[in-house]
Amino acid sequence: MKLLVINKMLEGRHFDRIRKAAGELGLAVSFYADEADIPQEDRDAEIIYGFAPEITRTSRNLKWLCVPWAGVDSLMVPGYFANEDCLLSNSAGGALPSMKPRSRKALKAGILRGRPWTCSGPSRCRQTAPSGKRRTC
Repeated sequence: MKLLVINKMLEGRHFDRIRKAAGELGLAVSFYADEADIPQEDRDAEIIYGFAPEITRTSRNLKWLCVPWAGVDSLMVPGYFANEDCLLSNSAGGALPSMKPRSRKALKAGILRGRPWTCSGPSRCRQTAPSGKRRTC
């Protein structure tokens, strides 16, 4: 599973934390300054942290888009996502590295199994299991 991090404001400590978190989850992570830098072979990533409107509108493989700002209302319009089941989250001051390990693993497991998750914060993720029961991490 691929994770693309698109952000030109990251520092060395951010790269290290993201690599560590991605490694714990078995994610292959690539870093880019902006969407124009992303080669074709990485445009099929399942997870993007950053802003990539072209990939978002064309990739049916994208399962989770996390943007590095607080508001996502402008992205919640019909047709913005090629994959209508893509999870959209925001990140005002935090991201994958700040999630609790249990939440990161649960979120990845849900994405891999194709089950919908809703997240109200970095450590509050909920999933509706096939049985109809809700799970919270």
